[in-house]
Amino acid sequence: MSALLLCNLPSFRGIFSTTAVSQQRLTGVVSFTRYLSSKDENRVKKSGSKYKDTVLLPKTEFPLWLDSRHRAKHDNDILQQCGFSTFYKWQRENLKGKEFVLHDGPPYANGSPHVGHAVNKILKDIVMRHELLKGRHIHYVPGWDCHGLPIELKAVSEKDSKDGLSPLQIRQRARKFASETIEKQRQIFRSWGILGDWDENCYFTYDKNYVQNQLRKFYSMFEKGFVYRDMKPIYWSPSSKTALAEAELQYNPNHKSTCVTVRVQLRTKPFNVEIDGPLFALIWTTTPWTLPANEAVVYNSKLEYSIVKIENFDGLYIIASNLLTDLEKNLCKKVKVIQTIPGKSLKRATYSHPLYKQEEHKFFHADHVTGDKGTGLVHCAPSHGREDYIVAVENNLKLVSLVDKEGNYLETAGAHLVGKSIMGDGASTVRELLKSDIIHTEELIHSYPYDWRTNKPVFLVASEQWFFDCSAVKDDAMNLLSEVQYAPDGIHSTAMTSLVRNRPFWCISRQRVWGVPIPVLFKRECKTPIISKSLIEHYCDLIEEHGTDFWWVLPTEKLCPSHLAAELNVQVSEIERCHDILDIWFDSGLSWSAVLEGRTADVYLEGSDQLTGWFQSSLLTSVALHGKAPFRKIFTHGFVVDENGIKMSKSVGNVIDPCILTSGGKDLKKEPAFGVDTLRWWVAAHSVQNANIPMSMNLMKSSYDIIQKLRGTIKYAVGALHDLPSKTVENIDQLNLFMLDKYMLHGLENLREEVNNYYSNHKYNLACTAINNFVVHDVSNLYFTLTKDRLFCDDAASEKRRAVQVVIFHILETLLELIAPVTPLLVEETYNFHPLHAERRFFEHRSQNPTQFEKRWSDGEIESSILSALSVRKIINKMSEGKSTWGLAAEVQCSIDNMKLLEPLLESKTFKGSQLEEILQVGSVKLQSINEETASDTLFKVNLSPLNIKLCARCRRFGSSEESDICIRCMDVLDASLNALKHSYH
Repeated sequence: MSALLLCNLPSFRGIFSTTAVSQQRLTGVVSFTRYLSSKDENRVKKSGSKYKDTVLLPKTEFPLWLDSRHRAKHDNDILQQCGFSTFYKWQRENLKGKEFVLHDGPPYANGSPHVGHAVNKILKDIVMRHELLKGRHIHYVPGWDCHGLPIELKAVSEKDSKDGLSPLQIRQRARKFASETIEKQRQIFRSWGILGDWDENCYFTYDKNYVQNQLRKFYSMFEKGFVYRDMKPIYWSPSSKTALAEAELQYNPNHKSTCVTVRVQLRTKPFNVEIDGPLFALIWTTTPWTLPANEAVVYNSKLEYSIVKIENFDGLYIIASNLLTDLEKNLCKKVKVIQTIPGKSLKRATYSHPLYKQEEHKFFHADHVTGDKGTGLVHCAPSHGREDYIVAVENNLKLVSLVDKEGNYLETAGAHLVGKSIMGDGASTVRELLKSDIIHTEELIHSYPYDWRTNKPVFLVASEQWFFDCSAVKDDAMNLLSEVQYAPDGIHSTAMTSLVRNRPFWCISRQRVWGVPIPVLFKRECKTPIISKSLIEHYCDLIEEHGTDFWWVLPTEKLCPSHLAAELNVQVSEIERCHDILDIWFDSGLSWSAVLEGRTADVYLEGSDQLTGWFQSSLLTSVALHGKAPFRKIFTHGFVVDENGIKMSKSVGNVIDPCILTSGGKDLKKEPAFGVDTLRWWVAAHSVQNANIPMSMNLMKSSYDIIQKLRGTIKYAVGALHDLPSKTVENIDQLNLFMLDKYMLHGLENLREEVNNYYSNHKYNLACTAINNFVVHDVSNLYFTLTKDRLFCDDAASEKRRAVQVVIFHILETLLELIAPVTPLLVEETYNFHPLHAERRFFEHRSQNPTQFEKRWSDGEIESSILSALSVRKIINKMSEGKSTWGLAAEVQCSIDNMKLLEPLLESKTFKGSQLEEILQVGSVKLQSINEETASDTLFKVNLSPLNIKLCARCRRFGSSEESDICIRCMDVLDASLNALKHSYH
């Protein structure tokens, strides 16, 4: 009987012939298979049991399944027994390759680690372990950001309010909270297998030496003119009662503002305007609460303005000409143009203050005024706007601040406003006071800055603060950024450069107590800063003696002793200390100077939010102090989101505890322990470049399943090597390898090159996909399946069995090498069971002897031959519907070109059976050429027919001999084994 199937060679797609004859033939094959299952198979099973112990099955104690109840202990035992805690020191002392520097952006000491921490730390570890396998030694010092408002708020919210605690008490509580948090985070980071000297070589921004370095660097920047004190409009948070930098803001896109169009009466008319009666300018603002601080009206000299008459309104009004339509629409009134004037005509005009009518102010040009919305005339309050401040500086206007730190009006705002909130009743009172001059009111939904910690609105207000002059380093920073690499693929280079280009200054002072003090004294009356190198060194000595609380503990006489006061020509009695602290971004931004010891980091790796945070502060301070960037590459990753794409956060309630993922929850059925390597695989497999990272229990289960497939593959491979002599591996070139063996070695070379390329370009998700696909398809489904007969049933020392073992050795070595950066615990565990490496640890072994990627096994003819054979095998598999085909004969009809590819596989490497039979898993193969006129290079015709044999009870591949229930090959193997046993006995 026979069956016919056509297969398209390049895609390995087969289609059945649908003729009646072929249907009958195919049915015959199935019936034959069933016959084997019901009759012959029973005989084989019955007699085969006595040969069970003669089959060379894999032997290993490597565990395939791990009990969820003991998973945490299992992982911890590997970490303890395999030297994870000492490996950082070992590689520093023993590896001689080029140093690789990864500088750790300090996590915030403000709570238990979350999945975002896992993503960040594990990605860093993958980067480092990949570099280790290239023979490089690593410089990586873990660190923590220990100061700042969130820690301070938690410290004071335990029992007492801020007002009930002294600054020293707040600092003591904050330090205790931060220290306890650091210890919790440190232990969890270690449990994830993160490389580092976690006991002795970490940095903390509240340590003595770190603070001393920061004070010295502050003075250097002050001395060079990069740091200065001034009054500028800064973002102020009434909820946190401190100044904030841009990096500490989050923007609420649904903030509601009441916008008003207000008229102000002109005292001096514009140039070339000759009209009778009152003339008003229409100004538009989204922050009417700032109108009491008005100091000017700004226009754009490039715009055209119109003087108009509004239906039923007294007087005439000035408005940008291209906004007349909007005015008519908003007022629902007719507007008649009386005269048009160029914007520059407003240069000499003056007007009365909208609230304080006795005050006269001027019009000024400003480039930020546009004709897109409003009226083309903008109210200018220099204390409450960045553009307004620039106008004030250019035109020598005064800064008038009428608001306190609580966001309430001061007495200078007037009796009607004093004590009222600018965000509440104060704003409504301003509108009430101006009701006769407000011609239109509207509600506007727009993006507005909020405090990133309290999630409440902030406002701009002029304040005496300390600033870093970003504009002074802008050009150098821009030039240096052009040389920086970005991962993923330069996508964030524009974001970095635009931020540097457009940032004029950075407010570095904060009005809190948990942080590094700004090391400046003032003359009490004139507020002149008092700072010198001698004072800074004296402060560093005080820190050594009294700790970092010295600024709050010691009296002024200790801060500035008489000999230093004389040197500075001041009296101690006339000075006071600065009560501000430095921004925590200034703290962490100087970490390069405290940790890298003159090195430039190869990589800075953090979440994409650090483009406005740590990356910026590190760059600006490094350029100011050393004229270079602190990093060569910036690598950013996304945020963790739930299965609905929503960012995980405690407030939303969609967070998943990474400790539960690794060690399990209280109910292991609902919250199983997936283990550390599963968490690490999830991070690598889902960290798609320039995208957020999805997290769900289903995704963790999927990652766990892949780890189990890897464990199964490793267990098989380790077991298969249990009796392989190490010398055989070393003498691989002397083995007479099958073409399938060489094809597999060639595939391993390609896989290594592909995956290492992904690692080098931080495309870890693609590396995971490539590894998983290769393990499932090329290793488990292909090579392991096709070579079982050689491995299990040949003589233990036969050359063709040793060839399989050597290839499996290289499969295992390559697989361990490629998964090592992602799953180091699994790799080190494997080495504990590896029969050829039982006394060696993987990373110590590999990093001392980095793999050389040489194309030894590349052979195009072999590859073509194997691919042709595999396409035929796919046809046979479909025809047999998964049943055993060893009892079948295969006739393969193909073109002459395809026959030439398959013929080398007919060469026998043993006394019985060809390589092609092994690949096709059939009892015999016959090749037949198809008539050239009808042949196609992409087609095979396969006919299957049963062999009139009884399968061997031992190997179930060859036919048994007439004298026995086993085949001649198995007889010889058993005889050889018996003789070897007799020889060893004698």
